[in-house]
Amino acid sequence: MDGWQRCVAESSCAAFTGGSAIRQLGTLAARRIRDSAVRPGVSRWMGCLVSRLAFLPPPRHAGASRIRGHSGLCWLRTASGEDVPALHIKAAMFGPAPPHGEELPSAKFTVLASHGNADDLASVIDRYETLAYRMGCDFFAYEYSGYSIASGDSVPSEAACYQNIQAAFDYLVRELEIPRDRIILYGVSLGSGPTVELARLNSSGLAGMILQSPFASVIRTQCPDCCAASCVLQPLDMFRNAEKLVDVALEYPCCVIHGTNDRVVPCSHGRLLHSMLRHPVPPLWAEGAGHNDLDYAAEAAYYDRMQRFVGEVEEAEVAACSSMSMSSVVGGIAAAVAGGGQGGPTGRPGLGGEDAWP
Repeated sequence: MDGWQRCVAESSCAAFTGGSAIRQLGTLAARRIRDSAVRPGVSRWMGCLVSRLAFLPPPRHAGASRIRGHSGLCWLRTASGEDVPALHIKAAMFGPAPPHGEELPSAKFTVLASHGNADDLASVIDRYETLAYRMGCDFFAYEYSGYSIASGDSVPSEAACYQNIQAAFDYLVRELEIPRDRIILYGVSLGSGPTVELARLNSSGLAGMILQSPFASVIRTQCPDCCAASCVLQPLDMFRNAEKLVDVALEYPCCVIHGTNDRVVPCSHGRLLHSMLRHPVPPLWAEGAGHNDLDYAAEAAYYDRMQRFVGEVEEAEVAACSSMSMSSVVGGIAAAVAGGGQGGPTGRPGLGGEDAWP
């Protein structure tokens, strides 16, 4: 058995020991990856393992009938030609029915939702419908490649997730003609990865962003001290949210929600990402809540925080409009002074050649 095969064998055993798998893998890889003959095989195998840890899709087609039967089902085509489903959930579906033949009206804001790694569209319908009702927002939830009824030959990957959310965003803007400043990004756990990536590409002009149970990066959920520039695992890491938020200043309100008893993604990840935001609103550190139970372990606080975020987005919108109006006034006065500042008919300073001073 050569060096790389020994690493794979030892790592395979370590992978079944529980939450410390990546930490043990890191130790093993660090010992063996220094050997140039070992490095290529180790990198390929560990890269595959990291991807498997990141993506845990439910059985394919288990909820197919529920997705296909949803009135808001639509299909997205990604840049690589894959077809993935999405659900358009309108808040108005919980109000009075529209006149016969008319479509449900759209809410002011649409939430572009990215679910967690062990969910699919079928498992999040109830949650998103509840949020749509409570927040008064429409929800647009898309699927990941390799999940549920996405193209049969598609597989989940970091790159595919980025294509999935971009296809969803393009559909909102181009097909549904929803203004960018009416779109709120919302990512849960794994969904924080594509959400932060889309935010990085759209650092201004959106309505806001909510990150729920987010991570700094995939490997750092298991090995907090890993993935510094000198770490051997750094090239294999995925969804490096912390690095992206450090490099890009988002110009819209951002909220982080995290359970203090989260044993999958420690709350320290949420606190770190919150500290990197340029325009953070008060976060919710849900006392005693874990990774998958925020909406019922901290039900009142959770739904209240989500609902209040919509108000904070509207306040930011009003503040931005007021700032723009004031800038326009100041700019107009400056231009007028520059154009007619030689004085009015009396020779005194004036605006536009008229006497403007008492």
